[in-house]
Amino acid sequence: MTSNDKFIRDMEQDIIQIFSGQVQSKFLEINKNGDVLPYVVGTALCGQDQALADYLIAANSRFTLIEFKANENALSSEGEKKLRVKLLDACETNSALRARSQAMHCAAWGELTEITIPGLVAPQSQVQITVCRYIPQIAKILNKEIPNIKCKEWQSEDFISTFLESMTNGGGLKRFKRYLQDLYEIAGTSGTEGLENFQGSICVWVPPTNGISSKIQVLKFSSFEHLMKLTIHFDNEYLMRLERNSKIKIERKKEIEREIGKSQDWSPSI
Repeated sequence: MTSNDKFIRDMEQDIIQIFSGQVQSKFLEINKNGDVLPYVVGTALCGQDQALADYLIAANSRFTLIEFKANENALSSEGEKKLRVKLLDACETNSALRARSQAMHCAAWGELTEITIPGLVAPQSQVQITVCRYIPQIAKILNKEIPNIKCKEWQSEDFISTFLESMTNGGGLKRFKRYLQDLYEIAGTSGTEGLENFQGSICVWVPPTNGISSKIQVLKFSSFEHLMKLTIHFDNEYLMRLERNSKIKIERKKEIEREIGKSQDWSPSI
């Protein structure tokens, strides 16, 4: 690895850290007034990036892989990766794979922008991250004609907000599992074996219990099945809390109605 390659790689890692910070910040903001979002996955995939991507974001049982680049020009390096070229070739003829990739695979890069900070005379530099769908962007770089694909771009803050607060981006659990198997098989690995070694971290909101305040915990998952069990568990726990809270509200409503009825009983007639 040349010194320039290392510099570019360090820039990519810096952008991943900035993006992760934005995910964590939005997660905390959403939950600041209580239990709203039970978990978020915002994890670098480290050594799994060759077969999969650099990063996984997930919430609301929706999943998306993201490939990060130091800047927009660096996207061209994806065309030098044999596995990515194989993915594009497969997407040309396999409409189901193409649809899964469109839904659950993105690219992102950083660009320096100047901003004005109160109290500072000179403009300051800030990294602005752009997120887009992976296949259309790389197909454009490689001059490949892939049917039925649409390119869309978001600023990272908008992408994260939409992802965490809606259920429209990414793909569901079963579809995501199938896409991981697609990528493992393209890499020459058994899909089953790949899923068994799928690793990362998940950030969960733990509600107050026995007088202990709510808190955020970061847990490690060691396989796709482990991740699946964690997301399903925290989704179910969240739904149960919602149901209990709804019952509490209904019971409180009945109490109020009973109290109103009693007051009417002893109120003097006019």
